[in-house]
Amino acid sequence: MQYEEDSILTFVLVTKEFDQNYLQQSVKKLLTSINHIPDVLDLIGSLAMLNHYVEDSYITESQWEAYIKQHAQCQRSQHLSLDSTLRKAAGCLLSCLHEPEAELQHIRIIHCKVAEEILNQLVVPRSHIVMNLLEWNVFFKSQSSKQVEKFIRQQFVKRKDSTDKVKLSFPPLITHICEKEGKTKAEVVLEKACECFDQDAFVAQQFARFLCCERNFTKAETWVQKAHLLQPSNSYIFHTEGQIYWKWFKSVFSVEMQNTPQPSAQRFQKPIELALKAIDAFENSQETAKAESDWNNAGYFSEVEVGCYVVQLLPLLDIFKGKNGCYMNLIKYLLTDWIPEEIGKTWDSFHQKLKRLHNNICKAMESVYERMAYFHPDKHIEEKHFDNLRKSEKQFSSFFCFLEDSRDQLLRQENLEHLTPILKCHKIYHLGGGRFTKIFSLAPETLIEITQLCTNKHDESDLRNYILSQIALAVHSYNCSEVKISEEELRDFSHSLCALNALGQCPVPYLIQVLLYWPEAEADDDSGEENNICLISALNTMDDLYNTKIKDVQAKRKTTCPHFFLGPGTGFQMFIYNTYLGDSNPREVNPNKLQRIEGWTEGNQLFVQGHCRESKIPIYCGPKCLVPSGSTSASFYLGFTLRGCVAYDIQFDIKDGDLE
Repeated sequence: MQYEEDSILTFVLVTKEFDQNYLQQSVKKLLTSINHIPDVLDLIGSLAMLNHYVEDSYITESQWEAYIKQHAQCQRSQHLSLDSTLRKAAGCLLSCLHEPEAELQHIRIIHCKVAEEILNQLVVPRSHIVMNLLEWNVFFKSQSSKQVEKFIRQQFVKRKDSTDKVKLSFPPLITHICEKEGKTKAEVVLEKACECFDQDAFVAQQFARFLCCERNFTKAETWVQKAHLLQPSNSYIFHTEGQIYWKWFKSVFSVEMQNTPQPSAQRFQKPIELALKAIDAFENSQETAKAESDWNNAGYFSEVEVGCYVVQLLPLLDIFKGKNGCYMNLIKYLLTDWIPEEIGKTWDSFHQKLKRLHNNICKAMESVYERMAYFHPDKHIEEKHFDNLRKSEKQFSSFFCFLEDSRDQLLRQENLEHLTPILKCHKIYHLGGGRFTKIFSLAPETLIEITQLCTNKHDESDLRNYILSQIALAVHSYNCSEVKISEEELRDFSHSLCALNALGQCPVPYLIQVLLYWPEAEADDDSGEENNICLISALNTMDDLYNTKIKDVQAKRKTTCPHFFLGPGTGFQMFIYNTYLGDSNPREVNPNKLQRIEGWTEGNQLFVQGHCRESKIPIYCGPKCLVPSGSTSASFYLGFTLRGCVAYDIQFDIKDGDLE
C-alpha cells in the first residue's frame, strides 16, 4: 500500500521532538483535506476524544465500516471502505493494529498528542462529540464491541488525569465540558451516559456525585439509590450517599441559621435528620469495606467529621449551652438516658441515634489512628484528612473537659460519678495523648500530667496511656522521681495490658513489649531465654495482626511507618523516635543519631541475634531492599513498625562462596 509523505507524521513529529507549531500545522492541513467527508471527520473526532481520555483505547475495523456504511446510506453518499480511507489523507492520522487471537483490526489515532491536537482544532464542542459517540449503536450492539464499550465507559468513571495521574473531582472529560461549555451541558452528557450504561452502578454514582456538587440533592439521592440497587454492598457508593446527605445538611443548616438568629429544636430537625442519614451511610461504608479487598477508610474519616460537627452544633440550643466552660447538659444527653423536655417530642425519632454518637465517633477515630500507625499517610490525600481529624478530635474532646476540682463536685451533684473514666479519657485526648502516633511528640510536662490521670491500672485505656507516657518520658531522657518506675514494673504492666487487650486486636501492646524486651547485650543467665520468648511472641502476634487486618494488596505495597529507629544509647535512650531524626522527609532513613547493627541472611530471610547466642530475630526488609539467596552477613539501620522490625539501607558482605 503506497502512502503520501504525510503518512510518516509520527516519525517526523518524534524527530522534531513534537514541535507544537509543526504539530498544529500538520493536523490543520490533514483535517482541512477531509473536511468535505463529514462522516469520516466525525468518526476521527470521536476516536481522537476516546484516545485522548482513555489510554490504549481503540475501535474495531468492523465498527468503522458499520458507521461509515450507516451514514452513507442515510446521506446517500459514497461508501468509503477503511482501506480506501487509509489511502487518503485521513489515513495519515490513523494507526491500524491487527490482533491475531481475536481476529480483529484495531484503529486508533497515531499518537496521543495528535489526538489532543485534533480535539483542540475541531469546531464541534466535546459535549456534541461524546453525545454522538453514545448514540451510535455500532459501538454497543455486537460482542466485539464489549472492549470498546469499556473504553467509552471509562470517560465517565475514570477520575485520574492521563498526564499527572492525580485523582480529580470528576473525570477529565466532564471537567472540560463544565469549564468550556457549562455545567448544564455536563449534566446532559452524564444523564445520557447513565441511559446507555443503565446497568452500571458506577456511572450512576458519578452522576450522583456531580448532582450533589451542583446542590441538586433530591436528584442526587435518586441516582445514588439507583447505584445501590445495582451494587448493594459497595463501600464507595455508600460513601457517596453519605456525602450527599452531609452537603445537603450543610446547605439546609446554612439557610436555617440565616433565617433565624435564635436556633430552636424545630429549626434543627431537618438538618439533624440529614446529618444522621449521612452518618448511617458512612457506617454502612465502613461495614461493607470490611468484606472488600481494599482498605477503604473514607467512611471513618467522614463519620468523625459529621459526628463532631453535630456535637458542636448542639450547644447552639439554650438547653445545651456551656456554663463556665462546662457542658453538663450536653454530656448528660449524649452519655446517659436523660432527655430534656425542650427537645423530647420534637427529636423523638433522633434520640437513640444521637446517644450512640459519642461512642461511634470514638470507635471511628480509633480505626483511623490505627491506619495512621501502620502506614505513612498519602501525601496528596490522607495528610489533609489526618490534619482535619486532629482538629476535630481536639474540638470534640473540649466539650467533655472541664477543671478537675469542679468536675468531681459537679458529677456528684448530678449523680454521674460513673462518667469519670470517660471524661478523664477525653482530658487525655485533649492534652494530645491517647494516640500512639502522637504521644511521643508531647512535652515531658504533658506526659507527666497524663501519667497522673491514668490511675486505674485495670482499665485498658488507662494502662496503655500510662505505659506509653512512661516510655516517652524515658525516651526524652527526663528523670522525674515522682512518676518514674522501673523497667521491670513496665514489663509487668505490659503483660497486664496484653491480657486486657480486647480480643488481641490492637498491635500497640505488642510493640510496647518489643521495645521493653529488645536485647541490649547477650544474656549470660536463664533470663535470656525467657526474654527471648516474650520478644518473639510479641513479634509473631504483630505479624499475624498485620496479615489479618491488611487485606488490601495495594496497601501491603505501601511502606509501613517506622515509629522508632535503633540508636547508640542504652535503655530507652537507644530508641530514637522518627520525628527526632532532623530530616525534612521522615519517609527516608536519616543516619544521624542512628546505629548500624549486624545481622545475617538465611535463604531470603534476614535475622539479628536475640538474647541468647543461638536465638535469632526475624527482620523485614525496607522498601527497595532485596535479600540475596544463600547466607551472608549484613549491616543495616533497624526500624520498629506495627508489623515488626524492618531493616533499612542494608549492606551485604558478599564474598566468593557465600552465595548458592
